Amino acid sequence: MRQFVAAAVAAHRLNPQLHRVLDEQIPCVGRLEKLETFSRENFSLFRAYLEAARDELAVHDLDLASFVCVTTIEALTHNAVLHHGKALAGDG
Repeated sequence: MRQFVAAAVAAHRLNPQLHRVLDEQIPCVGRLEKLETFSRENFSLFRAYLEAARDELAVHDLDLASFVCVTTIEALTHNAVLHHGKALAGDG
């Protein structure tokens, strides 16, 4: 799971200001299709990760677990990079 969080942080840290603008404007211009495709791909990758570890998990609904984890990772990394970027960089 660490690699998923690290990848999410890295993606958000590429250009936090641009990410903020895109996050605010994409819904306004109707360009959600690519974002939804990206989200579905992340979900599929995470679900495959959970499926591979199924014997170690006490989770029965891997779809729900994947949704919760992917959504949580996205929300946390988004907010952390935009609002606590210096702390993540080790500068604060």
